[in-house]
Amino acid sequence: MIKIMRNPVKRKIPYILAALCLPVFAAALIWAGCSDRRPAEPDILAAVGDRRIDWQHLQRSYELNPKWGRGLTRQEAYNHQLEYLVHEKLFALAAREQGLDREPDVAAYLQFIREKEMIKALYLQEVASKIHISEDEYQAAYEKLKKKVQYNYVFTPDSLRAAEYAGRLRNASFDDLLLSDAADYKGTTELRSFGEMDPAVEAFIFDMKPGEVHEPVKIDRGYFVIQLLYGRVEKFRSEMDFAEKKSKIRKTIFDRRAAGLANAYIKGLMRDKNLALNPQVFFAMSEAFSRQVRPKFSDDPLPVYVSNGEIQQTRLSLQDLQNEVLITHKEGFLTVGDFLDKLANMPAGLRPKVAMAGELKDAVGVVVRNQYLAKRAYEKGLHQAPEVRKEIEIQQDEILSRRWLELQQARLTVSEEEIRQFKAKPNFEKVNAAAANRLDDEQVRNLILDYKLAALKVEQAEQLSQKYRVSLDRAMLASKIPDAGALIEENPVKIVTRELFY
Repeated sequence: MIKIMRNPVKRKIPYILAALCLPVFAAALIWAGCSDRRPAEPDILAAVGDRRIDWQHLQRSYELNPKWGRGLTRQEAYNHQLEYLVHEKLFALAAREQGLDREPDVAAYLQFIREKEMIKALYLQEVASKIHISEDEYQAAYEKLKKKVQYNYVFTPDSLRAAEYAGRLRNASFDDLLLSDAADYKGTTELRSFGEMDPAVEAFIFDMKPGEVHEPVKIDRGYFVIQLLYGRVEKFRSEMDFAEKKSKIRKTIFDRRAAGLANAYIKGLMRDKNLALNPQVFFAMSEAFSRQVRPKFSDDPLPVYVSNGEIQQTRLSLQDLQNEVLITHKEGFLTVGDFLDKLANMPAGLRPKVAMAGELKDAVGVVVRNQYLAKRAYEKGLHQAPEVRKEIEIQQDEILSRRWLELQQARLTVSEEEIRQFKAKPNFEKVNAAAANRLDDEQVRNLILDYKLAALKVEQAEQLSQKYRVSLDRAMLASKIPDAGALIEENPVKIVTRELFY
C-alpha cells in the first residue's frame, strides 16, 4: 500500500503483473553477399556476427513487421523478411560498436526492456507455471459455455439492504422494486455465457430456474441480488466443437486464476515496503500533469495516455522540484526527476494514466513495485535465463538498429536542384496525379530522402557484412516454408500486440 505522509488514509494500488508473454515479431531482398554455408547451431537460418536468427524469430517478424506484399511467392516473401532481419542485426552491431547503447536515453530504454522481460519471466515462474486445468474442468466449463442466461440484478454496498431486496423481489415484480438508497442500482443484462460474468455468479446461475431469486452474493465492494430472467441451452455437442472452444475456456480459467495468484504474489512482495508519498511534492506534480495531459482520441489500438511532449512540458514546469523526494520506501526513495525519467523511458503504449491524482498515485506505486519485481528477478538469476536473454537481445537490437538508422538519416540532405530535377522527370506527373496533385516541394524532399535512405541501407549493409561475418542457410529456410511457390494474393494485415505490463 502507498500512504500519503500527511494523511493516515491508505489506498490500495491495483496489483497487476505482466500477464501476456507474447512473442515480439520483427523483419527485406535476398541477401546477395552471403555465404550458403550452414551454421552449426540447429534450426538457425542466419548468423550475423555473434547474433543468430532462428525460424521462430523469422516467423514473428513475418507476421508482425511484414516486409513483403501481394505478388510475391511465399519463398520470396520469407527471403525478404530474412534479409530485413540480417540488416537489422548488422545495424545493431554497428550501433553497439559506436557506443550508441551508452547514450543516456538509449541506455535507459534498453534497461527498461531488460527489466520488463525479467519481470515477465518472473510472472511465468511464480504465477503461470502454477496454473493447471484438468480435463474435468474443461468439460464442466464447456457445458456452461453451451448455456446462455439473462438476469435482473440489484446492487447495494449494504448487506442488510441486499437481503431486504432479495425478500421483496421474491414477492414483487422487478419493475416495481423501489430502491432504498442513492448508492443502490438495478438493471437487466443481455444474454451471457461462461466467461462473461463474475465467477461468483457463474457458480450458481446456470442451475437456477426462470424467476428464481438467489441469496445476495458478495462481489468486489458490494452485494448483488440475482433473479434469473431467461435461460437457453444449446444442445449441439461434439468433440470437434469442444476442441474449438477449448482455447477460449483455457483463457477464461487461466486469467481468473492468474489474477488471484499475481495479486497474492505482489501483495506478499510489497507488504512490508512502507511506501509513503510526500504530499506537497505529489500534489504539485499532479497539478502539473493535469495541466499538460490532454484526452487523446485515436483509432490506434495501443492507447497513449501521456505523450513525450506532455512529459517534457511537465518536466519544464517542475524544474524546481526535480530533486525533491516524491515517495519513500523501505530501501530508498524516488524523486520527481526519477519518476519522470522512468515514465519517459517507457514505450508510449505501456505508460500508465497520470492525468488525475488517483491515476498518478497508482502510477508511482507501479514504478516502485516494478523496481522490487526486477530486483527479485535478478536475485533468481532470470537475467541469465536463455529465453530471457534471447528476448532481450531481439528487442534491444531492434531499438539500436533504429537509432543507428536515425543518425544515418540525419546526415542526408536534399538540395533545391535535386528537387527541381525530380519534378522534371517524365513520370513525375503520373506520380503526382496518384497523390491527388498534392506533391509540394517539402513532400518531394521527403520522397527523395526515403530513396536515399533505402539506398544507404543497402550500401551500409554490404559494407558491414564484410566486417561482421554473415551466413545464411537457404536450404533450411526452404524446407520450413509452407507452400513456398504459392503466390501471395493479399497484402499483409497489420497486427498489433500489446504486452499487459501495467
